[in-house]
Amino acid sequence: MAQRHAVVVRLKGGDPNLFGRATEELNACHAAGVSVETVPGVSAAFAAAATLNTSLTSRGVSRSVTFVTPSITRGRAEQDMHWADAAAAAETAVIYMGALQAERVMEALLARGVPANRPVALLESVSLAGECIVRGIVSDLPALALELGEGPALIVIGEALAEARAAIAEANAA
Repeated sequence: MAQRHAVVVRLKGGDPNLFGRATEELNACHAAGVSVETVPGVSAAFAAAATLNTSLTSRGVSRSVTFVTPSITRGRAEQDMHWADAAAAAETAVIYMGALQAERVMEALLARGVPANRPVALLESVSLAGECIVRGIVSDLPALALELGEGPALIVIGEALAEARAAIAEANAA
């Protein structure tokens, strides 16, 4: 199509340059002699932070945030758990494409010492009209995931979530 038209737009939602196929698609275009321009959008992780009225990091609470995915490409062993090591080490973790694997995510995090009562939020179709947000703690992940539909979902885990929720409750009480 790109060779028949002067301008072709491929509109991609979500984070095409994070856990996406952007490199594969860009390489294919370059190999075909098609010039490409990538126009960045809003990351789902940052849209989630805005929706939750919080920062992914918080002074004195969380100085790091890690983006991971438990999704494995075909041919990779399911034992590849580097994502879980990174998520467990982070003060705030954003887990892409993990809601459908919520039990596996919970088990992996608990096995690595993440407290069962660490705050968690699952956000489906974040920043869209039909977004769904459920909150709880790490040990609730499988039950929380059942409350979501079938849209793309993020899992955000960390104490920064508890601090934001406490600030909102305090403001509402005043």
